[in-house]
Amino acid sequence: MALIFFLGPVAGKFIEKFGCRIVAVFGGILNGLGLLLSSFVPSLPLMFLSFSLMCGLGTSFVYTSSFLIVPRYFKKHRSLALGILSSGLPCAVLTMSTLGTYLLDEFHWRVVLQIISGTSLIPCLLTLTFDLNVDDLLENAEENNGGAKNGFFSALKNTRYVVLLVTAMISYVVSNIPLIHVVS
Repeated sequence: MALIFFLGPVAGKFIEKFGCRIVAVFGGILNGLGLLLSSFVPSLPLMFLSFSLMCGLGTSFVYTSSFLIVPRYFKKHRSLALGILSSGLPCAVLTMSTLGTYLLDEFHWRVVLQIISGTSLIPCLLTLTFDLNVDDLLENAEENNGGAKNGFFSALKNTRYVVLLVTAMISYVVSNIPLIHVVS
């Protein structure tokens, strides 16, 4: 979990060079690959490399990309959008504690890692919606919006933002598997 935040500067450098979309897709693939490899490792040191380093770096790429691109979609309600995006981590912990317990009761832990590995690839598809010209979109939206009323849930009317929320939540779900094992 600490590597997600610790590797943020690394993710930031990659984002500067390649952009949010490519880095987020690569991060999702790296995360899924790390989980898949973790399901086959025979020793704890190899588990550390595949799970901690690969998943930590992959999740950091998706996490950092999400938090860098969301402010570009919103100008007026930026803090609300980021607040909702930030709630993805606690929602993921709540979701995975129940789902993880169920899966571990039904399947071997290696199979559970393989299942979660597959679900961790969903953000790869969702991050393809990151618009490379988002700054131009923001200016056009502001011009077309005029004096429209924006309520508390107005951010949820933006389809791209909802996709970003789902992407972040799925990434958080995958990255919080160790928290579930600590409880059990």
